[in-house]
Amino acid sequence: MPQLGLGSGGLEGKEGREAICTALRAGYRLIDTALFYRTETEIAAGMRMAGVKRDEVFLCTKVLQKAHAADAQVRDSLKESLRNLGTNYVDLYIIHNPRAGRIKEVWSLLLKLREEGLCKAVGVSNFGVAQLEGLRQAGLELPEVNQIEVHCWRQLPEVTAYHAQRGIATMCMAPLARGRMLGRSDLAKMAEEMGRTEAELAIRWSLQQGYIPIPKSINSERILLNMADGFDLAESQMERIQRLNSGFMSCTMASPCYELPWELVADNIPDPATWGGDRKSKGNGKGHGKGKSYQQKDAEHSIVVLEWLKAYVGRLLGPFCAVLLYSLLGYGPVLGVLAAATAMVTLTA
Repeated sequence: MPQLGLGSGGLEGKEGREAICTALRAGYRLIDTALFYRTETEIAAGMRMAGVKRDEVFLCTKVLQKAHAADAQVRDSLKESLRNLGTNYVDLYIIHNPRAGRIKEVWSLLLKLREEGLCKAVGVSNFGVAQLEGLRQAGLELPEVNQIEVHCWRQLPEVTAYHAQRGIATMCMAPLARGRMLGRSDLAKMAEEMGRTEAELAIRWSLQQGYIPIPKSINSERILLNMADGFDLAESQMERIQRLNSGFMSCTMASPCYELPWELVADNIPDPATWGGDRKSKGNGKGHGKGKSYQQKDAEHSIVVLEWLKAYVGRLLGPFCAVLLYSLLGYGPVLGVLAAATAMVTLTA
């Protein structure tokens, strides 16, 4: 498996096809997608535009979450992906999220699909140690890959250590934390010191950790920069990045599911309310079910700003109205200004 890939979520239409073509021509040889992303046809078109052969590209796609309801639907999900991609096999087929449920049955089916040659390797995404252990203790083969949100600011040492111990490759979803931490940590200073971008440093860190980052971009320049070529991080720099780990979670709907209890997802499809499927995410950036989500915090921040603006505008309009009123009553603007000044003092107090 190539060690660097292109994430394709959102790479739709003409721009998406061109981005995929740019990446392939630049040397990317792993493309990650999912039936849910609706970008599989764009990937097939991008491959044709780039003039690369099917066996030159490592294609990874994922089971549609609602297909977990029945084995036949899982099989249909893969068949639809194969049609979209214009191929008769994928290199890696992944369970998109443990929250989809019926994990033991669906995982067993993925192993059969691999035996049938419809996929060369099978893996999971957003799985934590307890869920991986659940598969192992059920007597099932462990995944070859776990695609999970791991980056400089969310390093998940307990998960990656388990991967290393059990021979599971760590594929880094959102290796740049969706850009939400850029300019907000010591990585920005490091990038300035090295004459590189923060994205380059974050991806280089992933590569030197032995992970498989799959950064996503529709911008041609960024696609090239995200290859993080031409430099290495010294041991002291790797240690400096190690200290950035804060547990920041950029995907507050999918990523927290790595902590869902195995008993909840092993044999049944859990109620969406248990993982935020009611659109009320419970992640706080450091773990599932602890505190408020980033969406909730952003909403509360917006309310605070609006209240401040209302108060500020009120302070400005009050004195202005006093000047206007005194002028209309014939007292003149001078008395109006004095009244306005009095109003300002009173409002500020």
